[in-house]
Amino acid sequence: MSDHEITKPIYVQDIKTHMDTKVNGLELKAIAKSFSGLTALNNVSFKLSRGAVLGLIGPNGAGKTTLLNTVSGLSKPDSGEVWLDGVNITDWPAHQIAAVGGISRTFQNIRMFQGMTVLENVLTGLHAKLNSGIFSTVFRLSKESDEERNARKLAMETLVSLGLEQYCNRQADQLSYGIQRRVEIARALVSSPRLLLLDEPTAGMTPRETNEVMELVQSFRGSDLTIVVIEHKAGFIMNISDQVIVLNFGTVIANGQPEDVRNHPRVIEAYLGVDDAHA
Repeated sequence: MSDHEITKPIYVQDIKTHMDTKVNGLELKAIAKSFSGLTALNNVSFKLSRGAVLGLIGPNGAGKTTLLNTVSGLSKPDSGEVWLDGVNITDWPAHQIAAVGGISRTFQNIRMFQGMTVLENVLTGLHAKLNSGIFSTVFRLSKESDEERNARKLAMETLVSLGLEQYCNRQADQLSYGIQRRVEIARALVSSPRLLLLDEPTAGMTPRETNEVMELVQSFRGSDLTIVVIEHKAGFIMNISDQVIVLNFGTVIANGQPEDVRNHPRVIEAYLGVDDAHA
């Protein structure tokens, strides 16, 4: 390749050429990431089968959110690789990972668009797939096209599936914390992702709301949707997960089925301390 040649980016129309249907799922290979000399991720490697639910747990500051940021392209690793369905997406920009890779996520801190309705907030989850532009679709700056009508229909169907249809015309940032969390999940789901990353999806929720989210995640088990969940509620993680990974100081200290991880000595030590673990 000459110095003037530019590697062609992978666009949506090329995805079948690049994605290998025989290699399904998410794989991280020796991911390392540091910030100002502090290690956030240290040689993190794991495989997650397509359609499985991975619970990601660990003490505060263990590197869990940094890991999600690395997978979604918001933060590039210092070394290592991220693979999705047989394709190395490590160097893809975040917008390409969302549009082509089919990755959606929620955040630890709720990010509602102020002054916009619930339906409009969910519509923004389709921004990477709309040719007409999200602002035209949300604010109807021109005559509504078939694409925009279909987008609104899909957003409404997603709200119905999460039991949020009664809030569709309410201003999103004026609703309760638990409802806003569910709206954020709807926004992540509306684009029909292949990989869904959930960062503490039940934070601030009541026990009833937590159970509703648990049932929602469980309903996807065995489907084509692969899910990675960060959550501090151990019962939630153990009930929804096919696989659990525990991070401590950026290092994987346990990786396996929920029951095996729950009783792992290093996990008990990380959460309770050496003396309490021995006791």
